[in-house]
Amino acid sequence: RAQLVSFLFPTCALWAFCGFWDTTLSGWVHFPLAVSWFGGLTVNVAFLIFVQRRSQRAFAVQEKHRTVMRDVSQARIIQEGLITDEMPVMSRMRLEGRYMPMDQLGGDFYNVRRLDETRVSIFLSDVSGHGIASAFITAMMKVALENLEARHLSDPVRVLTMLNSALVKNIGSWFVTGIYGILDEGRMSFTFASAGHHPPILHFQKSTGRAKEVMARGRLM
Repeated sequence: RAQLVSFLFPTCALWAFCGFWDTTLSGWVHFPLAVSWFGGLTVNVAFLIFVQRRSQRAFAVQEKHRTVMRDVSQARIIQEGLITDEMPVMSRMRLEGRYMPMDQLGGDFYNVRRLDETRVSIFLSDVSGHGIASAFITAMMKVALENLEARHLSDPVRVLTMLNSALVKNIGSWFVTGIYGILDEGRMSFTFASAGHHPPILHFQKSTGRAKEVMARGRLM
């Protein structure tokens, strides 16, 4: 609105002066046509030029938005590729996962992989906020996790400590919550460590008929 006023004000002032000329000053200086006609034409031309410029800017912004959204869609496809899609098959348990980000890009991540015949590692994490930055940190988390040596993967505390060391110098003021645990089918146990994440386990107690949250304390990454 401010741009429209600043653009049209001079022409409207000229039009008003032309009208004043026709009604008051035309008796002194006579023109074949009414001067106000030229003023009106000037206003119309100025308005058309303004609309054209605004339309060009709007089109450029729209094209830029389409490009960004196309890139975001491609980034989501890449991010979904980071998530474990095929769960390890276990004889006594069934593993399932579902990924539902709040926006097209999110900071949630999980990774499940088999360590040996009876053990499976489970990692859950959530980056503060959401969007492109969170998705980028999620990719960093995936790379850091994949680069850990196999001999460290059986120690949940060590895994979270090493992930924290890998991230702390690269994510600025962002933080990550996470859980890493070992699901042992032979012992029917889940040994885990937490970095400020939500309780990872609901333990159903048959004696009471209620589910109890199992939690471990730990600092954020």
